Amino acid sequence: MTKTRLLFVIPSLGSGGAERQMIELIKGLNKSIYDIRVIIFESNNDRYSSALIKMSIPVVLYKRLSRFDLSPLINTVRYIKSEDIDVVHTFLILGSLIGVIAARLSGVPVVCSSIREAKDPTQTRKYGNIMLSYISHYFVSNSQAGFDNRFKKQRKNFKVIYNGLDPSRFTINISKKEELRQEFNIFKDDVVIGMVASLTPRKDFRTLIAVASHILKQNKNIKFLLVGEGSDRAMLEKLSVDMGVSSNVFFTGYRQDVDQLINCFDILVLLTNEMQHSEGIPNTIIEAMGACVPVIASVGGGTTEIVKDNHTGLLVSSGSINETCDAINKLINDKEINNALVYTANKFVCENLSITKYVSKYTELYNALIESYLE
Repeated sequence: MTKTRLLFVIPSLGSGGAERQMIELIKGLNKSIYDIRVIIFESNNDRYSSALIKMSIPVVLYKRLSRFDLSPLINTVRYIKSEDIDVVHTFLILGSLIGVIAARLSGVPVVCSSIREAKDPTQTRKYGNIMLSYISHYFVSNSQAGFDNRFKKQRKNFKVIYNGLDPSRFTINISKKEELRQEFNIFKDDVVIGMVASLTPRKDFRTLIAVASHILKQNKNIKFLLVGEGSDRAMLEKLSVDMGVSSNVFFTGYRQDVDQLINCFDILVLLTNEMQHSEGIPNTIIEAMGACVPVIASVGGGTTEIVKDNHTGLLVSSGSINETCDAINKLINDKEINNALVYTANKFVCENLSITKYVSKYTELYNALIESYLE
């Protein structure tokens, strides 16, 4: 049987949520059916390149030399034609602008997964996504909010496919967990509150540090792990010192062991600056749910599609220190509610956000496109 030649186009193999989801999709696809290749345009952060090497997936770099450099587009068109690609699948706005146009110029069907946020941070990106929605055969968002906030009417080629989770990633490694607890001076009776996100204005770490200041006045046995890297790190570290919480607030930087780090959390918090950004379906939330860690998250975007207040987690208003403190205290002090939220959230993830369902939904799109092009 001839394999379907499937090309993924993404800006880089960096440490983002879209990159993680593309890798999970590639892992889950049947390699006896699909001959998979990847094109990227940047190589400054190749966190996931090793995963592709292990799967023997070829990666081609067409480096973009400037903002208006057309050579990546020209080279992608040539590659699609020379390799006789059957289907192109693009991720993120840059990968999609190049990949979708290249696919259409080559006469090849294309799935576009450019929408990963509930709102576009700039007008340029907004109009880019609107244009892509018209020229893509299937236009995919990882949340319903991603469509609702951009379009008055959803068209036939619009598809919502939630992120998928592989629960095997969160199997507890006892020795690794103990190693991590020692690294961050976490003692037996400590409560660990973690937030995993980029340290940028889009994520509201400022409010979390203010929350830490309030919480630690009541309970000193709480440690806050801020997991990630970004432009705001120096400012946030200074803020934690100024607010007198630096001894209980740890900035871990970029970590490759996030899967095991989440197993150290007693509570996962994801606070979003609503003025800057609105979440799509955050990987960190479904990862916590899959790892049986209770979740507190800011209201808004796709978050509310998976975090149902007092059912699969607790929702707080964006920027609200008091609501976040109350939610944390509720989970610490009421084990019955804590356990109920964990059970319901884990069940929801297993039934609705499994990696199997995620891969199956994309496979359906590929098959439909191949069948329509054979007619």
